[in-house]
Amino acid sequence: MNRAVRIVLAIGAFLSFAVLAEEGVTYEGKNIALTGVSAAGSSDGRKFNAKDLQNGIYIKMAPYFFGSELSNASTLIRQRFTELGFKVNEKMEGSDLALLFDAQGSMDMSNADAKAAHSRVPNAVNVGGAAAAGVVAGIPGVLAFASGALFPTDSKTTLNAMVLLKPNSRKSTVDDGTFTNGVTVKYKLENGNEATEDLVLKMLVDQWIKLYVVSDIAPAAASATETLAAKK
Repeated sequence: MNRAVRIVLAIGAFLSFAVLAEEGVTYEGKNIALTGVSAAGSSDGRKFNAKDLQNGIYIKMAPYFFGSELSNASTLIRQRFTELGFKVNEKMEGSDLALLFDAQGSMDMSNADAKAAHSRVPNAVNVGGAAAAGVVAGIPGVLAFASGALFPTDSKTTLNAMVLLKPNSRKSTVDDGTFTNGVTVKYKLENGNEATEDLVLKMLVDQWIKLYVVSDIAPAAASATETLAAKK
């Protein structure tokens, strides 16, 4: 093989690698390329063991955490947690955890709220204390996507959660039990097959869970409150 042919093959291999440089997830046939996932700058960083959430989670989506609730978006997030095996409560009191979500960035939350009104209902409802069973299996796996012209524009959205451990009204009943955890995701939507804002919201929720929830269901050595409040 002469030098010229080797150069051509090397260039071809490089271009093929560049085309497959993106990874992503698929929701309802819509591909989302993920170009960066990281903890938001204001995040506390504490992680939660799913097994310590048997009393359930209270979830709400609202601007600035305590604003007027975006009810459809709240329902979508609750459904997503339910699909992944968590017990989701209607009331904050008595829950192990309250997650008050807000989002800033490329995703239009008012549009996501409107689209969420028509999102599909989960196949099953968690009515017991079996949290954690689907935390890993239910989140779409990372796939290799061909990048380039199919995913032309970068977007960036941060999904933040005001976290209240053992909540009561608008506060935690645990010392140092109120803090913020967020995930910032850079992503691209497939040209001509764009994911709607409600599907982008599902993706953000899954990335938040992957970052802050541990799915280990072995018996805890410490109490739920101690585990939940432990720094990573």
